[in-house]
Amino acid sequence: MEISTNWSEYKLYLFGKLAFLPNTVENKGLSFWQMRQFFQYDNLNNFENNLYDYEKDGFFKVHNIPGEFMVPKLYVLTEINKEMFRKILDTYLKTVSLESEDLEALWDISARQHKKNDSNYDVVVKWQDIYGFRPRLEYKEPFWELIFTLAVRKQIQLDTVDYAKVAPIYTEEDETVEKIPDLLLRQLERPVVKFTIIDKKLQQQINKRSNAIKYKVSIILTPTGKLRLLLDGKRYTLWEYKSEKNNTLRVARALYEAKSCPLTLDKLNLKANCNTGLKKLIKNIHITDILEELFIKYGNDQNNRTTVCLNRQAQADIDQHERLLEYVKTL
Repeated sequence: MEISTNWSEYKLYLFGKLAFLPNTVENKGLSFWQMRQFFQYDNLNNFENNLYDYEKDGFFKVHNIPGEFMVPKLYVLTEINKEMFRKILDTYLKTVSLESEDLEALWDISARQHKKNDSNYDVVVKWQDIYGFRPRLEYKEPFWELIFTLAVRKQIQLDTVDYAKVAPIYTEEDETVEKIPDLLLRQLERPVVKFTIIDKKLQQQINKRSNAIKYKVSIILTPTGKLRLLLDGKRYTLWEYKSEKNNTLRVARALYEAKSCPLTLDKLNLKANCNTGLKKLIKNIHITDILEELFIKYGNDQNNRTTVCLNRQAQADIDQHERLLEYVKTL
């Protein structure tokens, strides 16, 4: 078989699937629709011609199960020559240059899942994890080239190679995939893979990367007296101060609007008769536990007085990020 310079998404998926996971296809009765990701043709005759061409070239053998009323014709692939698929795929992939941005995104996803999943090296990656939620009317982004190259290099071991439905992204309507006609479903499916990182050097790199991951988080005090947390692009109301007259809102505003830090107790705009200690005041304004850990910094001035500073933004590591996620569940 001639190695062309640009393979279609269909051909890449067919060769990768049968090179690395032939048991998921072999000896199974599959309909034309179930093999739609392998062949580009929407015409049954063209599909069969392509299927039998692969048989003539020695890639596999095809056995037909005749269809009946309301039951489609099935095709059973046997004697799949995975070595032949692998050799030709390997030859093609040597002509492909991987994008550094794609690799960076893939390893970032891997590192986050490594930290979250008890430090194992099992990873699930969707097409949109790397390329985002945008229309894909034709194959441009080299997702399968990226994944299959790493598998050929024996850096990863493939467990699942598939497609998954995604919500429509070309409309603002709240429409489910089930409402989309079958003819459009092809444009609403994206690649998804599950693999295990098996290369020891790469495992070390992923482990190091996972320990360095940081999440940007922010705390906000609105003009109406609401204390909010900005986490993963979402806003959570932590507390709503009821009165401008009480010390909690006065302290919160003094900290949030401070033009210079750190502040001592006398700089917090307190009522004259307030005898509450500085650290207790911070807890009273409902910045406690993980919030206090991230956003509040204590110290001492030259007179050994306790000082405090509110940082509106912070960098949370993965453990702190998980604690924040658990915290907002209690709100």
